[in-house]
Amino acid sequence: MLVRDYMVTDVVCVEIPGNRDDVLRILKRTGISGVPVLKDGELVGIITRKDLLRKADETQLGLLMTPDPVVIRPDAPISEAAQLMIRHNIRRLPVVENGTMIGIISVADLVAAIALMRLDEPIKDNYVSKTYALWRILLSRLSEDPRDLRL
Repeated sequence: MLVRDYMVTDVVCVEIPGNRDDVLRILKRTGISGVPVLKDGELVGIITRKDLLRKADETQLGLLMTPDPVVIRPDAPISEAAQLMIRHNIRRLPVVENGTMIGIISVADLVAAIALMRLDEPIKDNYVSKTYALWRILLSRLSEDPRDLRL
C-alpha cells in the first residue's frame, strides 16, 4: 500500500504573495483545514487553521505559513506516512516527486486506506500487523477509537 494509491492529486493551494483572507476563503469554501503554499509553482510551506490562530495579527502568507514542510515520496508505504504524521504531529503531507508537489495525503486518506484492509485474512510478513499497530497509535492521538473502524 503506497502513498500514490491514496493521495489526492487535485490539491487546493495558495500562492505567495497572498494574505490571510485568501486562505480563509479557501478553507471555508472547501472545508479543509490546511493548504500547501507555493511560490512560482514550488512548495515553500503549509498553512493551517492552527497557524492562522497562532499568528492572529499577521496577514502575509509568507509569515503565517510553516516553512519547509515535511514531505513524502509517492512510492513510500502508507505506514511511513503515518509515522511521519505521528512524529511531527501533523495531519497532512505534501507528496513530492523530483522536487515537484504531485499530491497530498492526509490523516483522512490514511484512515480510509486502513479501513480497506482485510485484517481477517492471513498476515504476510507482518506488514499489516505493523501498519495496524501504527494506526492504533495514530488514531488514539487523534482521540478516535480504532474499534469504531470497520475492518
